[in-house]
Amino acid sequence: MKRFFSRCGVAFVAFVAFFGAKFAFAAAMPEEIEKQLSERLPIAFVPIPASGATKIFPLVSEKRKSPDRKYAITVDGTPFAITAIGEGGKLVEMSVPAGLGTEEFTNRWFKAEDVFGKIKWKLEPYTPEVPCLAYFSGGKGSLELVAKIPGETLCAVLGAITVDKVPQKLVQVRHAIQGGGQENPFMLVFLKENPPVKTQAEYDVRAKQMMAEHAFRSGRPWGKMFPSILGNGGCFECAAMAADASTYMFDGGLGSGERFENVEEIRSGDVVHFKSHFVFVVYRKGSQLTTIEGNMNERVRQSSSTYTVSGGKFFAHGAEREFTHGFHNWSPPE
Repeated sequence: MKRFFSRCGVAFVAFVAFFGAKFAFAAAMPEEIEKQLSERLPIAFVPIPASGATKIFPLVSEKRKSPDRKYAITVDGTPFAITAIGEGGKLVEMSVPAGLGTEEFTNRWFKAEDVFGKIKWKLEPYTPEVPCLAYFSGGKGSLELVAKIPGETLCAVLGAITVDKVPQKLVQVRHAIQGGGQENPFMLVFLKENPPVKTQAEYDVRAKQMMAEHAFRSGRPWGKMFPSILGNGGCFECAAMAADASTYMFDGGLGSGERFENVEEIRSGDVVHFKSHFVFVVYRKGSQLTTIEGNMNERVRQSSSTYTVSGGKFFAHGAEREFTHGFHNWSPPE
């Protein structure tokens, strides 16, 4: 019997040692990365768990490093705020929801691998020469467009990670954004360079990408006082969508192009206004317009059949609408 308990004691010690070692030797971020992050807190970020799970569990406390299984955090594309780095880069404190059905937030500690996943850390300076689109991870879903970053913005690449089976560089950039119940001066995102289109081939590729953006999908809520995603200040609802489309395609804005008032002049890439509504014209083919618009029944609508131009008049579903003016954003090459 004494031998039995002796063996059990050895097994228990080995079990504790194994799991203690597993945490002790869990991948920690390099010292220079820890310093880079710690000096710029708080930072908005959507976790990318190494396990690929849709939920992560906070630790009971900074000292008790076992997961709190009663308190799961859903990773669904919603940004939280990184508020501290601990244990030599093995722990990350984030501001997360205090509980289900509440808008309050609380700070909890997590293992770094549950926040940053399988990132290959490598700190590098990065200053894009052209405008960029910034994306958060959407958890199990697609990357979510969240901002436009102007060219010549000082950034820092923290490392590489695979998201949606595509290698991405995780970039730290100064950009004020909400996350974790607070305003954060910095965010960690994936950047895609997005210079204004110049050729018809570039236009066609960019238009296809824009219509496929999860943030601009048909049916996405985009109603009363919904703001511009890409930083078009003072634009809301339908104006915000039209402005964002102009920014996405041309790095422009709502009225940044050449104004016109003849409805027959409408062409691909225009912002048009009728009565009290703005629409972005993706394509004009004959009398038919392919469009994208916000605040149509409080949602985004993409359509190739809603709007037409005929006989010097503007129509929606066959009914004439009062066209007032539009803006040419570019001149398609001959």
